Amino acid sequence: MNILDQLAEYSRLRVAEDKKKISLEEMKNIAIQTKNEKLCDFAFEKALKKELRRSGMVLEDPAVLQAMEHSALESPCYLPIAVKRDGAVTGSLASAEQLGKLSKYVDHILHEITQEVFAGNIDADPYARTPQQSACTYCEFASACHFENGCGSDRMEYIKATKNDEFWQYIDEVNGEGAHENG
Repeated sequence: MNILDQLAEYSRLRVAEDKKKISLEEMKNIAIQTKNEKLCDFAFEKALKKELRRSGMVLEDPAVLQAMEHSALESPCYLPIAVKRDGAVTGSLASAEQLGKLSKYVDHILHEITQEVFAGNIDADPYARTPQQSACTYCEFASACHFENGCGSDRMEYIKATKNDEFWQYIDEVNGEGAHENG
């Protein structure tokens, strides 16, 4: 098996029909099966880096970023950020003010949920990114709630992708803070 065949096999496995996440151990086994040490090291290192990279939002403060990861401002490995050639940091960054607004929004949502539960509303209202990637996929109570999208009043709510400005404008509107200020 030549290197192109090995890479093709690797790619085929990565895009398997069921789109399952390949574990680090499986990735290492695939690479070892190719009997090519360089490819083995490459595949394993790539999978390891991907597995260790965090997701989410981080504070847009260079001192905090460096405290979280020493190489964050040069070549971040673990934080959900990137450094451009000009040194600008991009990615899932938020200012302290924005994180405060997000905290206020989460408090608002939790208060709404609490009020609904106290009022006796325990309807299943799951969210999903795609029909294949929904909260129901991982829910331990799926067998108890019997939610079926499109059946009766059961409707899946889909999360739509939004741009940063749209997201922060929405947070401001829900928080009653009016128009979004740039920055």
